[in-house]
Amino acid sequence: MLLKTTTSITARNKLPIRLLRPKCFIRCIESSDESSRPFPSPYPTRPALIAKPDNGKAEEGEYQEKLLPVPLSTTHNVTNITNTEQLLNESMNDNDTFDQQRQKQQYQQHQQQQQRRSLIDDTPFQPQHHFDTYKLLLALESQGFSRTQAEVVMKGIKFKLRESSAFIRRRLLLKSDLDNETYLFKAGLSELRTEVQAMRRNDIQMLQADMSAVTREVEALGQRLREDVSLMRNDVTLDLNNRKNEGREELKSIDMRIQEINNRITVSLGDVRTDIEAVRWETIWKGMTGVAVAAMGIATLGYLLTRYAARKAESIRIQKQRQLKQLQEDARHAGTADMEVVY
Repeated sequence: MLLKTTTSITARNKLPIRLLRPKCFIRCIESSDESSRPFPSPYPTRPALIAKPDNGKAEEGEYQEKLLPVPLSTTHNVTNITNTEQLLNESMNDNDTFDQQRQKQQYQQHQQQQQRRSLIDDTPFQPQHHFDTYKLLLALESQGFSRTQAEVVMKGIKFKLRESSAFIRRRLLLKSDLDNETYLFKAGLSELRTEVQAMRRNDIQMLQADMSAVTREVEALGQRLREDVSLMRNDVTLDLNNRKNEGREELKSIDMRIQEINNRITVSLGDVRTDIEAVRWETIWKGMTGVAVAAMGIATLGYLLTRYAARKAESIRIQKQRQLKQLQEDARHAGTADMEVVY
């Protein structure tokens, strides 16, 4: 019931778009003069208001057919809504079952939707003016606008108001539809409440019966469980005693094996200690011998280095003496040459 109510609400939100019939669209578009309108419509399928002809009363019939189709207010649906409420109240007061009442309500909603659609399709449309166009035209002319400029401004304002009102009708919901859907929702909610209460009582009774059966089964299982636990406890005590005896025997055998292993380890440790002592003394003697050999080698190397250094110093000294002697001889020869030149 709730799903149907919500879907009907969303469907009625789109009713203002369906109010304009395709025949009226074609008739108004074919008969309208696009060049006479200062602001062409951004929606080509939107009907426009045709200017009233000045050829007398002979063309008034055609003018009435070409007027802008604007839907009337939906106050005429109040009678249908009240009739539906009476039918719903009568069906709720009957002694039928819930399924029959639900079927009646669904059938009544379907009939109401069909009546509303037929009423919308057959409703004659009348022009709707949002303001006094002639008064605005005179006011603009009094402010300095020409006749054509005032008509252009007036037509633009009229077109914008018409577009805004059409947008509002397309987006908003009528109050009568809202009241009708609210009543249907409340009726469905009360029906759902009664059904839920009945189902809750039935479920509570079934749960109580199931609970009593479950309690009996639980008691039987508890008794059987206690018996099984007592038997299991006796078996467990016997197994524990047997296991304790076996564990004691195993511990004795393990202690004997540990003692044997300790004796073997002590013997092997003594042998290892003697081997370690022998290896240690041998390593000490070898180390001392290596140290003596290294000391002798170092002393020999030092002696040889000192001899080499002494020889090198001696050779350097002899070379210096030779250089001094050579310099003295050169100086002497130079002095004699100078004396000869002077004399």
